[in-house]
Amino acid sequence: KDIKLDHGRYRFAFRVRGTPGQSVDFEIADDWRVVSKEAQIPLTQEWKEHTIDFEIKTTFKDETTLRFTLPRNARGHFDLTGTRLKVVK
Repeated sequence: KDIKLDHGRYRFAFRVRGTPGQSVDFEIADDWRVVSKEAQIPLTQEWKEHTIDFEIKTTFKDETTLRFTLPRNARGHFDLTGTRLKVVK
């Protein structure tokens, strides 16, 4: 909460599982406002590792939010674990 990522390139790694056939969007937001949609992550019954590289080009007004969104009217489950964020040089 209340964190702004500095300009630069980042790598976000995580493990997910969920309802097979569903997918989630990984977005970067400035508080609640979407700045960019970075990837669509397919869900599987087994845990799967994902890595996403992204760049912060401008300073955010409020706070940097990394979030996952499900499609409207989606039913099922989504589990997330092992999140890691690092600066990539």
